[in-house]
Amino acid sequence: MMVGYNRKKSYTFEDTQHNTIMNPLNLQLTKPLVFLKVHTTGLKPNMDRVVQITITKYHVDGTSKTGTRLINPEMPIPAEVTQLNGITDEMVYGKPTFYQIAQGLHQFIGDSDIAGFSVEFDLKFLMEEFGRASIDFNCAERNIIDLKEIYHTLQPRDFNAAAQKYAGQNFQSGVPIPSETFASTCVGILNGMMEAHKVAPVKMPDGSETSFGSTVDEINTNFSSGSNSLDMKGYLVKDNNGNIILTYGKKHKNRPLQEIMQSDRSYLDWLVNQSEVPRDTKNIISAYIKKINSTPQNV
Repeated sequence: MMVGYNRKKSYTFEDTQHNTIMNPLNLQLTKPLVFLKVHTTGLKPNMDRVVQITITKYHVDGTSKTGTRLINPEMPIPAEVTQLNGITDEMVYGKPTFYQIAQGLHQFIGDSDIAGFSVEFDLKFLMEEFGRASIDFNCAERNIIDLKEIYHTLQPRDFNAAAQKYAGQNFQSGVPIPSETFASTCVGILNGMMEAHKVAPVKMPDGSETSFGSTVDEINTNFSSGSNSLDMKGYLVKDNNGNIILTYGKKHKNRPLQEIMQSDRSYLDWLVNQSEVPRDTKNIISAYIKKINSTPQNV
């Protein structure tokens, strides 16, 4: 376990700011949009920890703010991971833990929509870390723009190819990309995609065509494989009547939470307290149970 930090001190996410020159964003925003990137000690959100997080937040008025923070994971960083992201045990020694920055980070993100490249990976870790800090964070009311998903729809390749094609950036394979550069390049990729498909329609894998869109809502609808999902895995979705439907498991698959609550409340308790579904799924079910319990019942 790493030490060297003040366990009682709390930090705002904006304690560490970089005067990075960010790409202007061409999207029309109705609420803030956050570009997210995390580095971790490994690939398992329930076991590994975040060691660095970078966030660029674009506001509706066009202004933006970027923050990067190294985080003490309270566990060793494997050598093979350091080779990939360039972050060492020495670099995170004395840095705050995620618990210490959790409240400030949560406030900084607010109700923003979220974007990134392979952003589902980042969000899984973020949800687990917030859960350990007893902070409810989920994506139920957010648009999620995953540039990798969009790019693979347009032309299946990787981040370096997308950066070269749409943002004019060339990165050497195997060399860690600074988080601030990564965030700025993501904006450049998105702008480049929008410009390239301003007029020409996008051909989808099923043969259909769609426009790229100029708002976060449009892009989320056109390119997200789970745009009606409330959680990252799509275990909870909303039907046309606004009911929350459980798509997970065999026992109550494709049934509304309301019906399950009435007929088998213990199953929902099991999902929240004992199952291995992701934390954001548990958070949404838990919030639903609280809402139902706090609603006066007609006698």
